[in-house]
Amino acid sequence: LDAMVSNMEQDADSLNTKLKSTLEKLRAQRGALANATSASTEDADKNASEN
Repeated sequence: LDAMVSNMEQDADSLNTKLKSTLEKLRAQRGALANATSASTEDADKNASEN
């Protein structure tokens, strides 16, 4: 039983690490997307003001 509990704790730790890693990647992608979106919005605004 102790070994089972120990294995489950290790699995939980492993999953937690993977989730944190995935969350960091998603945050980075969201940041990049926000930057790209604001950049394209600025371009659109600039183009509109030039026309």
